[in-house]
Amino acid sequence: MRRSPASAGAASRAARRGATRRRWTRCLEVEAELGSVDILVNNLGSTQVLPFALIDLEDWDSMMAVNLRSLFLFSKRWRAG
Repeated sequence: MRRSPASAGAASRAARRGATRRRWTRCLEVEAELGSVDILVNNLGSTQVLPFALIDLEDWDSMMAVNLRSLFLFSKRWRAG
């Protein structure tokens, strides 16, 4: 069964939100196990596999939450000094 771009976008947004929460939770678990973070490499990104014209504001906001908000939160949590 082929999904419409709208339903595919909603599923993708939900998957990204869940993945980001799981990664954040896992990072906190690792920090508790191993101690403080010495080096942080922000290498997380997301995109829509849709033509730009079909990406709606909710899709865009979801991508920015993964691509920028996560970078901000992780960097703020483990900033130097």
